[in-house]
Amino acid sequence: MFLITELMKNTFSVTNIIFILLICSGIIFSQNNYSPSTIEKLNELRNNIELAHEENDSLSITRTHYRLALKYDYLGERDSSNLYYSKALAMAKILNYSKAIAVISNSFATTFSDQGLHEKARKMYSEVVELFLSLSDTSEAADVMLNISMEYVDIGKYKKAIETAFDALDLRLSIADLTI
Repeated sequence: MFLITELMKNTFSVTNIIFILLICSGIIFSQNNYSPSTIEKLNELRNNIELAHEENDSLSITRTHYRLALKYDYLGERDSSNLYYSKALAMAKILNYSKAIAVISNSFATTFSDQGLHEKARKMYSEVVELFLSLSDTSEAADVMLNISMEYVDIGKYKKAIETAFDALDLRLSIADLTI
């Protein structure tokens, strides 16, 4: 009887281990259940970063980090998208490329908004508005102001949301850009 009990314990342990391994492997594989074309695109972008590093092409590095951030954002991989937005933004700042800083920051702020980090998103959007205005791109500045307006909606500050939306409209009207 003792031998049977010990054998059952060992069998039970082996069965548990196999079950746990199957569950873990299922979780691991389901987390990266990308289509072959998505995997190919991610690999292509990673290879482009390597090539840009080899060529010491900072602008290509910046652009490719940004494209990777967008791809990961689309896939819902927030940690990866935030990492690549940060890298792209840092490179754009090193290059002192204001337009890139504004575009990357606008996308980055949108991910903060999607994560419920509305104050962080609003502050970043405000910086983006200032950047676009400094570049005399009032149309883009007005669009980003509408993003700020939506941040106010998301936190229940409706009066501030309406004021900001009207400011965006005024900006559009000041340049006779009625393509809202």
